[in-house]
Amino acid sequence: MTTDVAKLLRSMPDLQPPADGWQRLVARQAQFSWMRWSAKFAVAASVIIVFTAVAGALYVDWSGFTASPVIQPVIVSAPAMRPEDRAIEAQVWALQQRSQQMERLLGKLPPRGRVAYADMAGVIAELEDRIAVVDYQLNEAGLNRSSADRQQPGRLDGRLEQADAPGLWRRRVEFMDQLVRARYVETGAEGF
Repeated sequence: MTTDVAKLLRSMPDLQPPADGWQRLVARQAQFSWMRWSAKFAVAASVIIVFTAVAGALYVDWSGFTASPVIQPVIVSAPAMRPEDRAIEAQVWALQQRSQQMERLLGKLPPRGRVAYADMAGVIAELEDRIAVVDYQLNEAGLNRSSADRQQPGRLDGRLEQADAPGLWRRRVEFMDQLVRARYVETGAEGF
């Protein structure tokens, strides 16, 4: 078989390089060299144009331009809170902080596995459902404020009585506490 390949190779005609091969190679090299230099020149020119535009904008005499009138905000004073309302607000705010703390604890636990004990999975599902119901009630009442509002106590805006807010938040904290405990038991985590 090797002799067949050798015969085939010997039977092929000899290839002669083109007579002007080196001249074409040198011309092509010069063409690419010119293209590289022109690309570098284009980049340098665009940098200079951008720099000139920015410098011109910074040193323009803006004194001839007139500023638009400044719109003054309207300041509305809120009615003073009663001491009882302040106490309720502080209590709600503390419960919200506790709820956030327990949510962070849940987030640090390892994810739930595919296999679980049926009774533990049922308890966790029930607690999650109860938390969802309380969250729904808080949202419907307008008592579930954004995280920016939670930073400091403020006014509660809701359709429920303001006195009902601590009760809803207290139930949410209790359910969250039970859920954290159940998840710790489920994962076998230490330190709770």
